[in-house]
Amino acid sequence: MTEPPIGPQTSWREIARFSGSFTATTEPFLITTRAWRIRWSYGTSQYSYFSFFVYRLGETQVYVEMVSSTAQRGDSVTYIYQGQGHFYLRILAANVHYTIIIEAPN
Repeated sequence: MTEPPIGPQTSWREIARFSGSFTATTEPFLITTRAWRIRWSYGTSQYSYFSFFVYRLGETQVYVEMVSSTAQRGDSVTYIYQGQGHFYLRILAANVHYTIIIEAPN
């Protein structure tokens, strides 16, 4: 079965959500679509560092995607075109509270 293209009218479903204010490695999550996305946001009132790396399960060196920022706050959407599989995040955080939402198209 061919997946419909991703576009402005695409509806999304939540696969996993991670929130915190510390460095962490998430539990694995399963992606069953060719394309998926990560909605992320963070904020603070002081010096901060926020980044995350997306890895395929079992991988520790070669990441699929990476986001990094030292601004006091930020939010965006990162699209991933790596296909199906089990993935996890390595989150690096200092002086921030973050929310990361993994979504796949319906």
